[in-house]
Amino acid sequence: MHYILVACTLGLERDKFDNKTVSFEEHIKYEHNMWNYLYFIVLVRVKNKTDYTGPESYVAQMIKNKNLDWFPRMRAMSLVSNEGEGEQNEIRNLQDKLNSTMKLVSHLTSQLNELKEQMTEQRKRRQRMGFVDVQNTMNH
Repeated sequence: MHYILVACTLGLERDKFDNKTVSFEEHIKYEHNMWNYLYFIVLVRVKNKTDYTGPESYVAQMIKNKNLDWFPRMRAMSLVSNEGEGEQNEIRNLQDKLNSTMKLVSHLTSQLNELKEQMTEQRKRRQRMGFVDVQNTMNH
């Protein structure tokens, strides 16, 4: 029992769960409930070794070696998923900014092309008018 208490109480502190979707109390009650670990250890000790699953074999060997590395110390699924969600939100925000920037660039490019066309038309008109003026001057 001491083995479980030490393993379950080592690690994440209450403040790591501040401003997270899962409270520290929910974390220790549902995610890292020490009784679930105890039940699993009892299961591994009473179950026939030939009936072990892969994870049960692994944990049985770790227990035999008094190795606590199988406990998720300094980690919590809710913290990892929240970090992932934060990264996903940041990626979405960057994607949104990129999309709006691309739209703006496209709009500005379109306006620039319109201005170029207008300038070309004005030049053509001026040339025609200049040509007409030159012809009128020559005819008079």
